[in-house]
Order: sequence, then structure tokens, then C-alpha cells
Amino acid sequence: MYSSPPTFTSRALTTIVLLLALASSPTEACTVFALVGDVPCVGAHLDWEPWFPGDVIVNPSGVWKTALLWQEGVPVDEDTTVLAWASSYRSITFTCYGRDFVEGGMNEAGLVVEQANLGSSGSTRTIGRGVSCAQWIQYQLDTAATVEEVLSQLDDLPEGFEGWHYLIADRLGAVAVLEFCDGRARAYTGEELSYPIITNTEWTKAASTVPLDRRFGGTADIAAGDDSYGRFVRVAEAMRERPNAEEGAAGRVFRILDTVSLGDTQRRVAYDIAGGRVYWRSALNPELRWLDFSGIEERECILRINVDSPGSGCLDRNLATYSEARNREIAAAAWPAAHGPVTEQSSVRSVHAIAEMIALHPTADRTEPRATNQSRPGPGSR
Repeated sequence: MYSSPPTFTSRALTTIVLLLALASSPTEACTVFALVGDVPCVGAHLDWEPWFPGDVIVNPSGVWKTALLWQEGVPVDEDTTVLAWASSYRSITFTCYGRDFVEGGMNEAGLVVEQANLGSSGSTRTIGRGVSCAQWIQYQLDTAATVEEVLSQLDDLPEGFEGWHYLIADRLGAVAVLEFCDGRARAYTGEELSYPIITNTEWTKAASTVPLDRRFGGTADIAAGDDSYGRFVRVAEAMRERPNAEEGAAGRVFRILDTVSLGDTQRRVAYDIAGGRVYWRSALNPELRWLDFSGIEERECILRINVDSPGSGCLDRNLATYSEARNREIAAAAWPAAHGPVTEQSSVRSVHAIAEMIALHPTADRTEPRATNQSRPGPGSR
């Protein structure tokens, strides 16, 4: 029988996690880009050492959810909920720490939200109104249909975005890069967004290196590197190439992802926005797999499949019902994968407590939540 973990204060959890991060920090190399045109697509990959566990989740509409507060990088179990909402759209997402705490995803309206880590740009946050950066992605996929709608609702992000920045795209062909700059949220859109790409460097810094590369008229060979700048330039170069009609939009996405994937690539994802289909490959199963909104019967229950699941092609029929036990398993494995190995007994217990907090977070209740300080209006109310 599963036993309840010991209770830790947020300060104790924060201290332990920060010490773990200083002692051993895994490397991350993420690249995200958008292809606009007749067939808009988004490509994303996660390069991470060591192996990073996860599920692909199919989230139904009509689910009431509540924000789980975070302080200085860890969840905080508080009685007061500051944000609650109902999901208006189904979505397909890739977990980060567990269900609703995700790396990225797409909803049935054609909105894609993906992220990349900025590392040193992270900031701590205090308890207050808002959601964690991982849950914020799910929040937007639940409630927004377009880039414009997302950008109209940025108050709920923590200051500093906890070291993440985002690429957001929609079915209308709109794309935005969202970062935290000079103490405020900053969105790059339209003509200003000359390269709809993000890596692990601030967008303006990465974009400014493109004309310095010899492929764009400069003298440097920036694209030869595997750092954030090199990957940014390589994607910019690949996006200039004429599409190959035989490979299709998703094939083009994976071809570009292959040019920037390093030896520790855990996931490659292609979002076919127009087709309503999400493709992926993983380190443990490089076969092309996909889920299609049109092929998944709309149900009230939450569905899932292991991101490393065997097989190939459409996996609609392989979906299983989500369980709290599986969410606990993902959270318990993902936290040390993200923050480094855990050896001290006190640290093991703290990770146990964090995993339990995420696994038990009350987001599956289909009844109205308790009174909250804020509830975001649905799309029809805007």
C-alpha cells in the first residue's frame, strides 16, 4: 500500500531542490520553430541527459481545474486557490512533471504552445496569483484558441517566467515568441518576428547572430556549433530551403529537427496544425507515431499513452485511461531527471512529497471548484 509522504515546508523543499540543482544540473538543449504558410506546423525537440520520462495526454473539454501554487521552483500546498478555470478545448500534451504540468501541446482549435529553457534567466517567485510555467501551457490550451487570445491574458504568468520562454502558433498562421524582458512580458510578433524560432538563448540575442553567419552574408560559421546560437542559425537556414512536396509538412519538420538534434535527444515532436494531428518520435522508440483529434472519440475521461510506447503509426486505439498512480510514477521519475540525481535520504523524501503533491492535485473534478479569487472567462466571454 502506498504510504503518505512526510510533510515538508516550502522553505525546506526549496533549500533541498536548490542544493540538488547546484550539485548536479542536467543539460538541456531545446529547439522550437514554426513553419507558416498553407500548412502551418510547429516542430519541437527536447535534448536532455539523462533519459526523461513522460506521457502523451489527451485532455477532454469541460474539466474544472485549479492552479497549484509554486514558490522558488517547487509546488506549495496551500489551501487558498488563486486561479480556477474550465477547459473549453480538448488538447494533446507532453508531460513535464505530470499531467497538466507539460512541456508543450496543441488543442483542437489549432493552438500550439511550446517552450524552451533559458537557464540563467530564471527567477524565483512568491506565493500569489498565477500558475507555474508548466501549468500555464495547459491553462492556455484549455482556454484559448488563438495567439491573440493568449497574449491578451499574460497576468497569470510568474515574474521571470521561471526561466522559460515560449513559442505560440495558431491555425490562422499567427506566431509569437514570448519572453520576460526588463521586468515585463515581451511578445515578438508579425514582421518583428523575423525568425519564428527559440532555443536556449533570449530571442533577440539569437536572432542578431543570423546575419553574422556566412550562410546569410557574414563571415562567421555560427551554424557549425551545437550551442543555442548554432542551432538557431541552422534552423533559420533550413527554413529558407524550398519545401519538398513528397515529404509533406510533418516530414519537413522532422528533417529540420534532425539537423539540430544532439546525441541525447529524448523527443521530437511535429504539430500539424491544419490537420489536427500530433506526431512524435522518442529516444526509446524512433518510429513515427501520431494521435489525431478526429480519430479520438470525445470522452469525459482523460486518456494517456507512454511517450516511449512501442509501435508505429496512429496510436488512437492504444490509449489507456489516465490514473493517479501513473501520474505519481511520472512525477517521481521526472523531478530527479530534471534537477539531478537524488541520493540523500532527506532529498528522496522531499521528491516523494513533491511527486505526491503533483499526483494528487485536484484537476480532474468535473464539478465546480470551491470559491476562488479569480476564474478566467471562457472564449465566448471575451
